[in-house]
Amino acid sequence: MKELSESIVFVDSTEAVPKKMLMEDIFRGRYTILICFFLQCFTIIQLANMFFMSFAGLSVTIISCGNTTFPLEMSQKDICNILPDLQAKSPCLLNYKSDFKSVNSEWGYVCGQTFEIKTSMAIQMAFVIIGTVAGGQISDSYGRRKITLIGVLLCSAFCLVSSFSNNLIQFTITRSLTGLFNGIITCVTLVFLMENTNKKHRLIIPNVISWSINTPIFVLIAYLCQDWRTLAQCISFAAIPAAILVAYVSESPKWLLQKGRIGEVKEAIKKIYRINNRPLCLKELDEFIDTEYARIRIDSKKENKKHSYHHLFYTWKYIGYNFTLGFTLWIASMLVYGIMFSMEKLSGSIYWNLAIMGIFRYIVSLMVAAADFKLKWLGRKVILIFFLFTITVILGTIGGLYAFGLAVEFATTIRILQLALMVFTSQLYIVSAIFSSEIFTTSLRTLAFSLQQTNSRIGCLLAPYLFYLSAFGECAPYFLMLGCSITAMAGLFFLLPETKGKPANEVMPSNDERLRIFKKQSIIKGDEVEKMIQEKL
Repeated sequence: MKELSESIVFVDSTEAVPKKMLMEDIFRGRYTILICFFLQCFTIIQLANMFFMSFAGLSVTIISCGNTTFPLEMSQKDICNILPDLQAKSPCLLNYKSDFKSVNSEWGYVCGQTFEIKTSMAIQMAFVIIGTVAGGQISDSYGRRKITLIGVLLCSAFCLVSSFSNNLIQFTITRSLTGLFNGIITCVTLVFLMENTNKKHRLIIPNVISWSINTPIFVLIAYLCQDWRTLAQCISFAAIPAAILVAYVSESPKWLLQKGRIGEVKEAIKKIYRINNRPLCLKELDEFIDTEYARIRIDSKKENKKHSYHHLFYTWKYIGYNFTLGFTLWIASMLVYGIMFSMEKLSGSIYWNLAIMGIFRYIVSLMVAAADFKLKWLGRKVILIFFLFTITVILGTIGGLYAFGLAVEFATTIRILQLALMVFTSQLYIVSAIFSSEIFTTSLRTLAFSLQQTNSRIGCLLAPYLFYLSAFGECAPYFLMLGCSITAMAGLFFLLPETKGKPANEVMPSNDERLRIFKKQSIIKGDEVEKMIQEKL
């Protein structure tokens, strides 16, 4: 027996081993719990930075202009319409109230000026897109763990700097850089999770440790902070435990194998077994690594081959996968952030609205996780289609109420349905990410997730302007998204295969399967050409 430490014994190669080592068994034990803590720390950071502008960009409620007090039943739209004439006759100081001291209230962005805040949000989301795209490519080249650590440290630094902004330009620049690195860690951490957990835990863990349960936590933090500067500082300091955890965990063994770093793979697996306090047979470990690496080399055809985004479009099937999953995430982001960045259009307190949304999202997530674990027939495809169908019905109902002029009578119903939209979209994010991780090879997994997240962030970028479509009718935003959700359902039904319970895809498309522009041309030697000519003659 060869002892490595007091807590773990490496079994000599001559001793019996219960069963052959499998990749799925490596993570079983305490390491999975460690990965759960890792996910929790990063989830709260990612969520807080993405939801930050729902508080920092919260519109104010104008209550008076000098001695002129506006009636409570008067809408903010009507107040903004009469303000120019009122101030032209007698300049007056605006008095307004807000549930949270936002950028709008501190710097006086009201009425039409809020468009500048929406534009700031869009710019910030554009940088999140850049981070998402860059994160996939960089982490595939330099490793999940290293890029995650650098990303969370820089995200924290710029978040802290943003709290000292003196105007909207400084604020937009610093928050955009925060979004850039938040996009990177958002892209990488879920892929890191997928590569470091068992198949049966891949849907359960993201549903239990999700944005849903962290939303009420973030709302509580925002309520205690009461102003955007303090909130930004709290989010920044939340990165400390996340950085400690990412420095402690091992690099993804799957990624190391893909890169051919055999020695590092061995050390990473040994570290995981130490944490799990489980015996490890060194001979079995060597055989496992040799077998897995040989399989990867055969599948990829070339050792250490680098893949890029164009590989995601090798076949019509790949194009269909990317379009459908990306479009589904785009819909989710348009709905969630469209409502969240326009919370003034949702009646009630912002704190209660977001807290209720988070709690019910978590309840739905737990139900889906339990159903996925118990019901073998309930696949990823069925879950996505079910929730898209539910969202379609809700969008049609809200749009219909506005179209028939019933919005005032059914104001409470509309509020409940809008919150329900935000609740049900959570599964679009979670299940689409798992779908992507199971349908693409390891070498393309992060790139695919990055591409889908890019589509999601494009939705975030456009979301602040969603309700400006109300100029064509209050029902317009809802009917537009209804058409989009129907299209996504059709794509899911016809273009995506079921992946639940099936081995992860590790084989790149063959040359015959690829589109013509991606096919490798055969090189014919001179003597072969001469032989072909002679045969024709």
